[in-house]
Amino acid sequence: TPLFEFFMDLPENELRKIAQEHALGGMLGQFENRFSENHTKSEFLKYRQQLMQKNILLLDEFNNVQQQFQKKFSQKLTPLKGLSLLKKIYTLGERSLTDMDVYTTIPAQEFESFFKTIGYELKKETKWFFNKHKWVFSKSSPLIEFTLEVHNQLLPQDLNWTWSLNADGELTPDEEFLYLAAHWAQQHTCLKLFWLFDLYYYAHKHKIVINENLLQKAKTLQIESSLIAAKVALQVNFDFLILDKNLKITSNPMFHFLLRPQSIIYLYRDRWRYLLLKHLLKDNLYKSLSYDLLWMKHQIASKYKSTLSRDL
Repeated sequence: TPLFEFFMDLPENELRKIAQEHALGGMLGQFENRFSENHTKSEFLKYRQQLMQKNILLLDEFNNVQQQFQKKFSQKLTPLKGLSLLKKIYTLGERSLTDMDVYTTIPAQEFESFFKTIGYELKKETKWFFNKHKWVFSKSSPLIEFTLEVHNQLLPQDLNWTWSLNADGELTPDEEFLYLAAHWAQQHTCLKLFWLFDLYYYAHKHKIVINENLLQKAKTLQIESSLIAAKVALQVNFDFLILDKNLKITSNPMFHFLLRPQSIIYLYRDRWRYLLLKHLLKDNLYKSLSYDLLWMKHQIASKYKSTLSRDL
């Protein structure tokens, strides 16, 4: 694929650097023959072993939390992002998992007290539009610091949306793909390649197709640009088409330039290219400008609180 071909042409030291910056270390098994026997290959294998050990600890902790949560509330937590994908598309040594993201419809005041009773401490955060729907808890253990991020919405703007869950309390494939696309594009401006790999492997396994129904859901959730960006990125990086042949979608030509391998890999090194993409990923100009104003307001408020706290 174009992305892998681009990787193959890179010097070994550059490939190692990109793997580290984009959290791809565990996913590069197909490039083992590119690594020198004495250094990079052993480093890669060591990283995968450490990743596997960490992921086992996190999954074991989540299973414990899940059992206690279900016993208390008679419903399951919905695993999100890496916590969900480790069970579905990756082996334990491939996907980095830094925290445990979960979704629940239980009111915040109820789950706050519950997580405190099982040893978690709520972290204090300055709230604004893009984090007002999630709470971060932490718990120390002899081997690892557990971080649990609890969402009572999956998107800042989805107040009136009821997400589809299966019998196990997991997101249905089409809506999980929508959420992953919004997380990669709207929330994080396509900055890390491992989120793009999530989309590729997930779409491949679940045979995701952008049809009229999925597109309408994206429009309702105000993440149409995120879905289109995911479609373009999978096409230009993996030669993987997920658009229904009977559906016509107009893609912004800039997406094809900004999301191709040689651009997306180094996006974080070009501030202007990054800012351009961030604004293109909003569904319209109003949302783009609104985001800018909300972000500036949040930054000013955070700095004021920090200064006030320091003076006191």
